[in-house]
Amino acid sequence: MPASVTSETRGNRTFTPLSPEAISEIDPQVVLVIDRSAAIGEEPATADALAQTLFDARAETETARVVMLTPALWYLSGGGLQSLALQVEEVAAALSSSRD
Repeated sequence: MPASVTSETRGNRTFTPLSPEAISEIDPQVVLVIDRSAAIGEEPATADALAQTLFDARAETETARVVMLTPALWYLSGGGLQSLALQVEEVAAALSSSRD
């Protein structure tokens, strides 16, 4: 994690907010996005808009590929074995397609 990134604790939970600049400093090849807004029926984000934000934050480096994961599967599923298997499949597919 970049030194500029600090975690925040709220109650029992710890959050690590990442700005586009911090993400570009980490320099990932793929960014997996779970859009909570889309999961709860609000305006969804788009991969193109997120990729553009990351591109704008980078200085002459290749932009990470942004993959939007299925929001309902991650936020609304029951957390059972079938959901977990689908989540693993979704991440594996995103990562394997990034090698193409």
